[in-house]
Amino acid sequence: MMSGSHGLNVVLLNKLKRSFGFPDDYLIRILPKYTDMFMLVNHSGRRRSMGID
Repeated sequence: MMSGSHGLNVVLLNKLKRSFGFPDDYLIRILPKYTDMFMLVNHSGRRRSMGID
């Protein structure tokens, strides 16, 4: 799940979000509140490679 840049792949995290107690809209509701800790990135431009650094 961790990449070389120590980020989390969003597609894999979506599969585990219930285990972590995340709501369905965690990318919209939680990440913007903590921009000092999390950043949504997409280095390659493909949807499956989106990640949280």
